[in-house]
Amino acid sequence: AEPFNNDLSRDFGLIAGFVQNEYKIDPNWTATLSFGHAERAPTLTELYASGPFIGVLQQGTSRLIGDPNLKQERLNQIDVGLQADYDLFQFGIGGFYGLVDNYITFDANRLAPGLTQVVYTNTDRASLAGFELFTQFDATAWLTPFATMSYVQGTDLTAADRRRAASIDSSRRNDLLAGRRKTDTEPLPLIPPLESRFGLRFHAPTKAPNWQVEVSARVVNGQNNIASSLGEVATPGFTVFNVRGFW
Repeated sequence: AEPFNNDLSRDFGLIAGFVQNEYKIDPNWTATLSFGHAERAPTLTELYASGPFIGVLQQGTSRLIGDPNLKQERLNQIDVGLQADYDLFQFGIGGFYGLVDNYITFDANRLAPGLTQVVYTNTDRASLAGFELFTQFDATAWLTPFATMSYVQGTDLTAADRRRAASIDSSRRNDLLAGRRKTDTEPLPLIPPLESRFGLRFHAPTKAPNWQVEVSARVVNGQNNIASSLGEVATPGFTVFNVRGFW
């Protein structure tokens, strides 16, 4: 962002904190509401990388250029939740929405087969929203079905900017010669899709079992919410089956 600034030393003062309110609806159900603020300083790679090839994007080998003038990320997030706890049944669901100032993302200035070159950059505003839930039920003294699900959606709310010099190609602005038009918003890169996990636990019929066998499936949906300006492509879903145990 400031190629002629020779002062490369940086220091960051970071603050974080949260407040939470918990309301007992009845002896079994509890509702929560919380608000938090957190800050993250850029990593040494994001600040000073001088062209190493690191697999951060789908292409496998991405040439990374740091920016010593990056600002720290600032996140403000609100969370709501509801939990149930019975002797044989547990359930919980929570949702969150966060706004991030100066989110650190990528600006591609070379997208070609076999070679991607990206510069780390701040985007003025990004959002992260999602939910997670879990449940389990003691069907018998020795059998416990369970399930979890989680989802995150990330959006670059200020995806179009002109902070790079006109002489440097940037995926964050229009390029009329190349026929490229930059949208005002775009999905953030590297965001995982909807993921679920469910299965059965077979265990000794006690509160603290000394053996257990778990059969489960991890189901990941396809991801179509992609940062196309960075060369991301949609990915199909997949399922992984697991068997594990202990004694």
